Amino acid sequence: MGVGSAFSLAVLTLACYACDATAANSRLISPKPQASTHALSLIARPDYRNDTPDFEKIVKLIRGMRADALLRHAGPRLEVVLGERESTCTNRAAYAMMRNFFEKHPIRNFKVLHQGGGQSAYLMGLYKDQVGETFKVRIFFGVHEGKWEITRLVFR
Repeated sequence: MGVGSAFSLAVLTLACYACDATAANSRLISPKPQASTHALSLIARPDYRNDTPDFEKIVKLIRGMRADALLRHAGPRLEVVLGERESTCTNRAAYAMMRNFFEKHPIRNFKVLHQGGGQSAYLMGLYKDQVGETFKVRIFFGVHEGKWEITRLVFR
C-alpha cells in the first residue's frame, strides 16, 4: 500500500470515528437519530455552506448608492473594476472609488440578471445611470472566517 492510499485510509478512518461521535452526541441531545453522512460531508469540506450572501440587502445598497454600507460586506482587501480601471485595494480605497462612481453615475435603475451560490457566490446585474449609460455589474463573494464577504466588485 502506497503512502497516499495509507494516508487516505487514515483520513477516512478518522472521519468515520468523528461521524460516529457526532451521531452518538446527537442521540444524547436529540431523540431523533441523525444520519452520519452529513457529518462526513462537513468533515470533508469544512467550508461547506448551505446559505448564500444576503443578495436582497446588497441590491438595496446598490439601488440606494450606499458605498459605505456596501463595502461593510467586503473584507479588508478586494478587487475593484470600474470601467477600464482595475485595482486590488484596501476597503477604504474601494469605498472612495465606489462613492465617486455613484456621484458621477447617479442611479436610474438596477436590475438583477442572475445570482448563484455554493462555496463561492456571485450576483450579476445591469446598472443604468441617469443619463442612460449602462454598466454590467458582477459581484463575487467568498467565505472568510465564517461569513460571506465581497471579494471582487465589477462595474463595467
